Amino acid sequence: MRIASLIPSGTDIAASLGLQDNLVGRSHACDLPAARDLPILTRSLLPPNLPPAEIDAAVREALHEGEGSLYITERDTLHTTRPDVVLTQSICDVCAVNARRAAEVLPDGAQMVTLGATGFESLWEDLRQVAVVTGTDAEPLIADCKKRLDGIHQVVKDLSHPRVLVLEWTDPPFLGGHWVPEMVAAAGGIPVPDWRGMASRQVTWDEILAHDPDVILMAPCGYSLDQ
Repeated sequence: MRIASLIPSGTDIAASLGLQDNLVGRSHACDLPAARDLPILTRSLLPPNLPPAEIDAAVREALHEGEGSLYITERDTLHTTRPDVVLTQSICDVCAVNARRAAEVLPDGAQMVTLGATGFESLWEDLRQVAVVTGTDAEPLIADCKKRLDGIHQVVKDLSHPRVLVLEWTDPPFLGGHWVPEMVAAAGGIPVPDWRGMASRQVTWDEILAHDPDVILMAPCGYSLDQ
C-alpha cells in the first residue's frame, strides 16, 4: 500500500495509524519528522515572505479569478511515486490542495480519499475512512484519543475557565472556526464566539473587543512558531 498525502493532516493520520513506512510523498507543508525526506507533491501559488495583508489580498484575487485553490499538485512527481491511495481535503481552498484539483491529476488506479473533519466526531470518521481504505483498524487510536480528551477534562474541570478568542489571521483579523472552538473548550476555556463546526470568518477589531476575551490566542494559519 503506497500512500501519497497532499495535506499535513493526511500525513499525520497515516502515521498515527502505523502507516508511516507506506508514505511515498507529502505536501510542502508537512512537518512530520518521518516524512521529511519524502518527495514534495504540492506547492503554493503565492510568492513567499509576503506580509499578512498582502497575502490576504493575493488570496482574494486568486479566488476571485477562479483559481479554485491556491495550491497545485506536482503531477509528474505524484505519478512517479505510483500511489495506491492519495489523501486530500474538502474543507478549505486557502489551506491546501483541494479534492477537485487533486482529482485532475490523480494517477490511474489510485484511490482518492477526501478528508473533511470540522470537529472531533468527524475526525473519528476521517480516521475510519483512511483505515478502511488501507486495511488498518482505527478504533484503538480513536479510543486512545477519546481517553486523552477525557483525561484533559478531568484535569481542567475544577480550574478557572477563561474566555478565549483564537485569531487565525491578523490583517485582516479572522477568528478560528471548525474544530478550534471545540479544542478551546476541551482545554478548559470558554470559546468566544462559540461556533463549533462553523467556518472561520473575518471580523473587525471592534467585534473582537465586544467579545471581551480574557485570552487572545494568536495562531496564524500556515505559519511556523518562529514566523
